[in-house]
Amino acid sequence: MDANPKPMKWWFHQHVEGTHLLFESFVIENSLSRFFGYLFIFAICWSERGLTYFLEHQNHHSSSTDRGGGNISRLKKIGLQTLLYGTATTLRLWYMLITMYFIIDFFVVVVFALTSGQLIIEFLKSTRLVPSDFNISIFILND
Repeated sequence: MDANPKPMKWWFHQHVEGTHLLFESFVIENSLSRFFGYLFIFAICWSERGLTYFLEHQNHHSSSTDRGGGNISRLKKIGLQTLLYGTATTLRLWYMLITMYFIIDFFVVVVFALTSGQLIIEFLKSTRLVPSDFNISIFILND
């Protein structure tokens, strides 16, 4: 560790070299690591958008595939949805922390990734490629 760390800049700036992107081992040192940082930010933002859409369109009623184990199946579904909500919240906090570096590049990438992720979701909703009543229990919760 550096004996005299650089103070945090509380304004937008372009100095990215030496920045630890959320984790100690993920240091932005050159163009390649910056590129992977951008990919990481896109992965965070698109995953959050996808999870949020998925959670918003869950059918909370008993599914037709329920085979009599209603309460257990319901509890599994509630538990899984709660876990997915926690994951989405973690992703939201991560991109919030990334923007708090005040690095212009990171801020622009977060905004572009969230916007393009929402564009994809809106396109899918408009073409009905993603059913609005997609039921998680079909894939995960049926035994």
